[in-house]
Amino acid sequence: LGGISTDAERPQQFNGAYKVVTFQQIIDLAKSRSIPSRTVAVYPETKNPTYHRNIGLPLEDKLIKLINDTGWNSKTAPIFVQSFEPGSLKEMRGKGLNTRVIQLINADDYDLKTGKLTYTFRNEQRRLAFDYNKDPKAEYLQFYRLGIDGLFSDFADTALEARKTYLQELGR
Repeated sequence: LGGISTDAERPQQFNGAYKVVTFQQIIDLAKSRSIPSRTVAVYPETKNPTYHRNIGLPLEDKLIKLINDTGWNSKTAPIFVQSFEPGSLKEMRGKGLNTRVIQLINADDYDLKTGKLTYTFRNEQRRLAFDYNKDPKAEYLQFYRLGIDGLFSDFADTALEARKTYLQELGR
């Protein structure tokens, strides 16, 4: 089964050209790329868990089994289970999930007092603030300069390019 981009603003030339990897393959990759001085962590998200549960596909049960089989069901494991649905996280806790969990929120829930927001960087023009002059790299650079220590991106190449520029600014 080949992956496709469902967003018309994103490149379409690779639709169907690459297989969608399994979560087990992601875990195997993270384990193979981890070294004592740098652990590669994974951040699985339960996508629309209520919908999937209602159609008979309880994703949470499968995720917990995979995490258990991997030996990563602990608070110190390099895995952070995340969801926009707090009920999903609570259900998994009740079924024995011991990993760190992250409650995702959308921008409508941004807390101005604490500054907390789960946020994914994207390249599409409609998602960029006017201040960035249609340059997604400018957005990454602003956040790197502000001291961000990690991010999510739908465009890893742009994130890495901006990080390289930022590190050059620092003389590294």
